Amino acid sequence: MSGASNSPVGFFGLFIIIAIIVVGFKSCFGDKEAYAKKRCKDTSMAFIMSQKFVKRDLKSPSSAKFPARPASATSVGECSISILSSFEAQNSFGAMLRGGYKVTMHYNKDSDTWYATDLIIEQ
Repeated sequence: MSGASNSPVGFFGLFIIIAIIVVGFKSCFGDKEAYAKKRCKDTSMAFIMSQKFVKRDLKSPSSAKFPARPASATSVGECSISILSSFEAQNSFGAMLRGGYKVTMHYNKDSDTWYATDLIIEQ
């Protein structure tokens, strides 16, 4: 009988398969702490999430348009980013108005969510 399953090639193939599984598992469930650190400094995500909070206070949230980038996005502490930006949105009469806002966005590592404080909207 052939001992193909005990050959060096068979063990090497099994080793390669196990290595692929381990690398795949690590990439799917990578280092949560490193992910959280990256999110804490993600000014682009803070800006995008800030738009949701601004829309909540507008008369016509679906009409709101934001620039591609904020006027400023500054880190103000661990997992906190101050956003200063503008927007255009319809008022209750349907006229498009330009406004601006300032907000501090905070990232919660435990729940992987953003929340806003100190939101000031000027129209």
